[in-house]
Amino acid sequence: MRTLAARLLPTLLLAALALAAGCAGAPKGPRKPPLPKGDGVYTLRHNPPTCLVDRPALHAEMDTALGWERVALEDADDEVPVVAEVIARLRAAPGVPVKVAGALSSETRTWLGSHAARVLRVEALDPPEPGEDEAPAAPE
Repeated sequence: MRTLAARLLPTLLLAALALAAGCAGAPKGPRKPPLPKGDGVYTLRHNPPTCLVDRPALHAEMDTALGWERVALEDADDEVPVVAEVIARLRAAPGVPVKVAGALSSETRTWLGSHAARVLRVEALDPPEPGEDEAPAAPE
């Protein structure tokens, strides 16, 4: 006659296997960006999550047609640092959106292991509106 432990062992092994298979994480793979990449003028807002307090380059979200998307801010040119100024402006007035000119990349920066933010390489803060940079017409 088998002991109780010997009779329950196959059932316990089957339950452990089912639990392990059912608790698998989300499939890992490349994240497809919801928007096309490219140069443009983007609107940012300050929305720092408490889990990213030590990563200010991830404190901004970009306004998109699909809603707000967290982006990783990087300077487009190492010679002209703009990101520090953008972050300072966002922190100074959290409810006020800021416009930047930059290039939105399909590259991502991961945070908390399973989240990713696309890279926005910032070229300029407060870019001129279309038509603003044109010289006024000369009087005739």
